[in-house]
Amino acid sequence: MAGAPETPLRITPDMLLSRRIDFERRMRRFPPVTVAILALLVLIFVVELRVRALASRRGDRRDGRPGAGARGRQRGTGGS
Repeated sequence: MAGAPETPLRITPDMLLSRRIDFERRMRRFPPVTVAILALLVLIFVVELRVRALASRRGDRRDGRPGAGARGRQRGTGGS
């Protein structure tokens, strides 16, 4: 299945652009959508910490409810 290795393509000056492109020209210093998504994710994480949803052991939660995620191997893998 493996044939002869391909020869590398030689890049010549006519393959390159003749003018320089500035990709960062239209980028903002403060990207509002990115910052909003980051703030939302931090808020979700803080809420999970407050309700102790990230507790992994059964006795970690004060109210006795299980934490977030799969309830066990049987229920997590679809078994009964």
